[in-house]
Amino acid sequence: LLGLDVLLRTSESGLADHLNTGAFALYERHRDLTATRSQPTQIKQRGSSSRHLVVEFQDCKLTTHDPLELNFFLYSPESDQVVSTSFQVKLSASLAIMDVTQIGRLQAIFANIASFDHLFLVCQLVRCCGLHEFGGKKGHVAASGARQFRRPFAVAVLPLEPSAFESTRAIMNVFAPTGAESTFGDLHKRLCEAHEQLTPGTQRLGTVSISLRAHHGTTRQLLAREPELCNSFLIHNMREVSPNTPRNDLYVTLSHGEYGQDTKKTSNLEVALSVRLDTGEVLPNCIQCGSEAQPEFRSMVFLHMALPTWKETIHVRVPAEEFSRVHLYFEVRHCSGKDQKVLPHAFGFLQLAQFDGTVLQNELHTVECYKPPREVQQGAAYLSARERTLRYRVCVHTLLTSTQVVQNVHLLYLLKWKKHQGELESVLSRFMYADPADIVSGLQNILPALFQILDEVPAQREAVFSALTLLFGHVSDKNSKFHPFHSDMDTFIANSFSSSSAYLLLPRSFCDAIKDVSNPTRACDALKALYYVVKFSLASCHAAAAAEAGPEAVAEAVAAESSPGALSESEAADAIAGETGDREARSRNWSLSNMSQTTPVAELKKLLLEIFGALRMLVQNPNPSLVAAHQHAVSNLADTVSLLQDIFTPVELGGCLCRLVNAIPSAPETPPALHTAKLLMMRRFLALPFYAHDPSVTQQVLSMVVRVLRSHLDRTLQETWDCTLVLGTLFDTAQTEMSEESRVLGLTEVLSLLPQLLKVRTKFLRRGAVHDVASFVGAAVVAGTRPANAPPTRTDELLMQLNVLLLQLFSLVDTTGFSEYICSPECMDRFVVERKGSNPSLLRSQSSRSGITRAVGRQASGPLLTMISSAASSYAVKCFPASWFAMVMFQHTALLRLARMMLPHLVEAVNGFEEHRELFAHFFALSFDFITHPSLALEHFSTTKQTTIVERYGSDMRLEMCSVLWQLWEAMGPHQSVFVKEFIGRVLRLLLVNQPGIQDTGIDMFISALKHQYQATGSFKAVRALTIDALDDIAAELADYAKEASGPADTSHLSALEGYLLSELESRILSNSLEISVGAAGTEFREQVAALIADLKELLQLLDHLQRFPDTPEWEDERVSATLKLMDYLEQTGQNKKYIRHVHALVAHHFQRSNWTQAGHTLLLHANLLPWEPRTDQFGSYSATRGSIYLKAIDYFDKGKAWETCIELIEELQYHYKARLFDYESLSKLLHREATFFDNIREQDRFVHLFALVGYYGQGFPSVLRGKEFIYRGYELERITAFTKRLQNKFPKAKMLRPTEAVTDEHILGDGQWISIKTIYPSSEMESQGQKRNFPPEMPEEVQRQVISNNVDVFCAQTTFRKSAVKSDNEFKDLWTLKQFYFTDRKLPGVLNRAEVIKKITVEESPLENAVAQLESKIQSVQQIIRLAEKNPEKKIQALSMALNGVIDAEVNGGVKKYREAFFNTAYTRANPSHVVLLEQMIVLVKSMAQVVNDGLALHAKHCPENMKQLQQKLERFFEKFKAEAESMALP
Repeated sequence: LLGLDVLLRTSESGLADHLNTGAFALYERHRDLTATRSQPTQIKQRGSSSRHLVVEFQDCKLTTHDPLELNFFLYSPESDQVVSTSFQVKLSASLAIMDVTQIGRLQAIFANIASFDHLFLVCQLVRCCGLHEFGGKKGHVAASGARQFRRPFAVAVLPLEPSAFESTRAIMNVFAPTGAESTFGDLHKRLCEAHEQLTPGTQRLGTVSISLRAHHGTTRQLLAREPELCNSFLIHNMREVSPNTPRNDLYVTLSHGEYGQDTKKTSNLEVALSVRLDTGEVLPNCIQCGSEAQPEFRSMVFLHMALPTWKETIHVRVPAEEFSRVHLYFEVRHCSGKDQKVLPHAFGFLQLAQFDGTVLQNELHTVECYKPPREVQQGAAYLSARERTLRYRVCVHTLLTSTQVVQNVHLLYLLKWKKHQGELESVLSRFMYADPADIVSGLQNILPALFQILDEVPAQREAVFSALTLLFGHVSDKNSKFHPFHSDMDTFIANSFSSSSAYLLLPRSFCDAIKDVSNPTRACDALKALYYVVKFSLASCHAAAAAEAGPEAVAEAVAAESSPGALSESEAADAIAGETGDREARSRNWSLSNMSQTTPVAELKKLLLEIFGALRMLVQNPNPSLVAAHQHAVSNLADTVSLLQDIFTPVELGGCLCRLVNAIPSAPETPPALHTAKLLMMRRFLALPFYAHDPSVTQQVLSMVVRVLRSHLDRTLQETWDCTLVLGTLFDTAQTEMSEESRVLGLTEVLSLLPQLLKVRTKFLRRGAVHDVASFVGAAVVAGTRPANAPPTRTDELLMQLNVLLLQLFSLVDTTGFSEYICSPECMDRFVVERKGSNPSLLRSQSSRSGITRAVGRQASGPLLTMISSAASSYAVKCFPASWFAMVMFQHTALLRLARMMLPHLVEAVNGFEEHRELFAHFFALSFDFITHPSLALEHFSTTKQTTIVERYGSDMRLEMCSVLWQLWEAMGPHQSVFVKEFIGRVLRLLLVNQPGIQDTGIDMFISALKHQYQATGSFKAVRALTIDALDDIAAELADYAKEASGPADTSHLSALEGYLLSELESRILSNSLEISVGAAGTEFREQVAALIADLKELLQLLDHLQRFPDTPEWEDERVSATLKLMDYLEQTGQNKKYIRHVHALVAHHFQRSNWTQAGHTLLLHANLLPWEPRTDQFGSYSATRGSIYLKAIDYFDKGKAWETCIELIEELQYHYKARLFDYESLSKLLHREATFFDNIREQDRFVHLFALVGYYGQGFPSVLRGKEFIYRGYELERITAFTKRLQNKFPKAKMLRPTEAVTDEHILGDGQWISIKTIYPSSEMESQGQKRNFPPEMPEEVQRQVISNNVDVFCAQTTFRKSAVKSDNEFKDLWTLKQFYFTDRKLPGVLNRAEVIKKITVEESPLENAVAQLESKIQSVQQIIRLAEKNPEKKIQALSMALNGVIDAEVNGGVKKYREAFFNTAYTRANPSHVVLLEQMIVLVKSMAQVVNDGLALHAKHCPENMKQLQQKLERFFEKFKAEAESMALP
């Protein structure tokens, strides 16, 4: 119905919620359901009284030529016992199921298993064939009429561990013995010990496939849940008797054989077992072989073995009335392997009944087998034969599981007590020592005998009572394995019990026992039986009263009993007690309370009152030896309370219980178990609604409850836990059963516990308990104390229960009673004492203008603050998982009701505003949390869920809370400005809710805050600043949510906020539709609002722009650019805190992507806000903060290899440390680090980054890119092809323009996407103006490259071209250069990895200018190489050789000559008179080149190796010619 919500159902299959179910019971059902689902299979099973295993055979895969018999049974290695009989599957030689009607239906239920722990499922495979070894020829016994034998074959085992139930299919490996067959009987034991592994003497043959399913509950419940199992084979536990299940099963285990006195020995023995009467007649169908009943069982035949070990268990079913005449008949047969025949070898028998009337004991029996007589004997003459020859012995173990026959002689004497009346006392005495299992098994026979003795032999009253208490104690103990037999007791009471004197004798004996304090053991035994003492007494009284009153009076009682609600009382008790309940109440038709005038009822009531008095005396007795008796008295009375309402009136029962509870000690030194028992008893009787309809009884009972809880609520963890259960039951009863008058009166009493409840809850919150109930599925953690998957602790669950109780109390309490209590001195005293431990009388002497403010000063916040803070925190601590639909809605309903009840008092408290600021703050927080809670966002739910919520809980609850919120906000008046800083963001978040009523509340509160601040200060700069902060926070939250959801941010929220907020401000204020009480300043007010609207519009557009780009590496540049624009806005509007927050968020962003240089530049944005002054802010001293930022930035620049920038920052820090702080230690470290950076510059290689010019053309691009050009700084060592590929991945639909392709209007205005990418180089503004950028000649070329490529905002792209259409022979004559300079809006590298082009300049250079530039570049290059060769000639001599050869070879090929031809002629100077200066410069450069080459040759001659001497000579020859040419150059 509701998607992923957890839905619970009522008994009528309706949706369960707090409207029809107690809230605390609803919570417990959710908790138990969640815990059950989250726990492993094995743990679930341990929580159930009955367990069942469903096994279904699927297939068998192994090699065999014979039909197989597969016997599945349960085995316990710990006790070396077979737990169940066998589930049998018969397969043909081809491994097909023999009975085709059973295909798909071969499944069995192994019922009533105590525990799956250390239990194995065993599959024993038996061959049905002739007497031949495994692997013999196929068809060895296939002849018609040939005798087939059961032959041992193989075994498979499977441990029943939780992993076995994880899959629907389980595979069992099949192993067979490789040696003698004598080991077959114990093979399953050895395999279990080896954990299914191959053991010595075995071989693996194949597999058996089955399916396993574990179930809990009764067999009847299992079959009701899965009707398809009704035809399954039901296999009972051999050693367990189930309640209300008659059993009479005999299990015979063939153990082994032994030789007798006869010397004739034989092998290949088969033992046949049958069941015979004393007449020799065979009882048919008594032997259960799998699902079939047979007249005879035949054992396995072990080849060539005379003393085999079978270990086979046979299930024998004999009618109970035939046990005395039946015996087991064993026939030992010799099997012939030649002709496949059998011959009788010996016979024996075992009588089931013994001479004393009991049946066979559970033990090992040796059956003596004799030589068969030569002549056929008639009937069962062998039973009385005297002379026989002992030939063989068969050892068998028998186990009888029966509820109909008796193995214990003492129980037999009790059942036949009339034959032993003379020794009745001895019989009853010996009964006390009988095996409890035998007693419980014979329950239906023993109970009538004992009550018959009680009625007929009053002298044995005490002995019978002792026997009954023994029996009752076994069944009453919930920790006993016999506890399930309480259903047998109830069945006996309902159907068979008829004693008319028990109601007098049992209570008297019980009183005598508990009054005998000298015998604590006797008292404890009697107290354990209290429940059934009362139950049997009531049943006896019922019969006696009916007999005395007559049929007419009984008819009137039945009519009175038919009033509605009578049966629900017992059912309520059932739900708490965990019992099946007051079972005889379902079969009886009238109550004893309607027959109170009869003598039996009066007598029983008097005796029960005497019992109550004796119990009070017992629990008040301080004798240490009676501690156990005290606990038994209280705990067993808790189970008995549900029975007492059958005879007592509500007033009588309430008085008895209150007096008894008051008598139980509550002192801290009292044993904790007694406290627990007392509180449990209180919970049991509070679940009974006997007190719910009479206000006087309600007040009497709840006064006692409150008094007891007050003394236990805040002691130990266990006592607090028990107190919460008591209160939960009380509140559930008040919610579902109490009359209106009783509920109002009763909860007025309980309200006095509210301060203590809140105190206890606060204590557990401060302990650091896990507050998120989602931990019930494995996710709750206390940081640093438990692993993330730890289950909830007891403290966590207790905190949840306290939350439920508080919510339940808020939802139930009467509004008038709540108000009266809040204003009462008693309430104030309790709250103050619980919170502060102050003197109530002193605080009560203080007074103010209202009841609410009576004792609430600045130190004592008062009841309302405590309740509101607790309620508000219920959202913060996530009381319930979101999937607990009913509990979440209950939480909202309760808190809304609390808010309504508090509103009048809060409005009144505004008069003492300063004293109650914290109170109002908590209430506003609660209101905002309520309105924006996700579980109330109807607009996000399915139509079905919306309909369900509206139908069950009325209209949108958020609107009701909005009404409460607005009423208090409006009542604040000028005090609104106090809360603007804390709640302006919460107000604006209301505008994000897609619900007009909530949005109207938000805008009303915002405008009201503007108005009141303007009235107070003449402006609303503070509101403006806080609004900007809040909007930025909202945008950040939306971004975080999108990041968690791994998707793009939803910009519709910001767009909707912009549209609604700004339009409402314009329509309500600027259009004069709102009456503004600001006097003559109304115009100025509207002007400021207009400015605010403009600011907010710009901010929201920037935030929207930022949210539109996904937070992925591809869109990193766009997001960083949008962030920088937002930061510029924040800086301009003075939002420095927000500006700094974005700075550090951007640093974290770059840090995650290892953009170290960008991270350093970003961090410096924060430093630039801080002067080197001693002033301080929230971060500390400005100077110290700026210094620490510098150090961190240096770390980032170091990682980015921007060591020059590191040195610049260090130089600035040096002055700070040296001239201001005199911190020489830090200065020393800084200088050492600076030295390291210089070494890095000198020694380490660095690579110049690629710079690329990228243009985005076409209407298909976002507006921030469309029609714009950017300079990008590539990654280290990134080539232009890799960079291009990166952009193609970002815009897969875009078309790439060639670098030389012109951009047309089609590209700019078209609907598509076109990208132009060109390589570009760093330049400077000087170069764009035609000036040369000079570097000191000593500066290394590597350093020059770094200087050129850092802090650049001018870039150049140059191309060469010829103006002449005809190509000249001299390339210098017509080679022109076109330079395009691009100016950007920011320097690179910087915060952003790209910069937008804001200006372009185009410059043409003539061929002469081009030639001069090339000469200058060549001279600088050769000079640099010469300097490097001087410092390290061995490494750089090769480079020097190549540089010199390149210059001189160029001259040989006509370098200077071509310069002369192109420029040094009269025609050129006449055509370009302005170039004379350039010609003079070229002459100087050529001569300088000659001098540089001359220096290089000298250095080369000095250091060149022998193999380069010829090159040196060649260069010297050619240089002479070059030198002559250079010296001869002159102007024409």
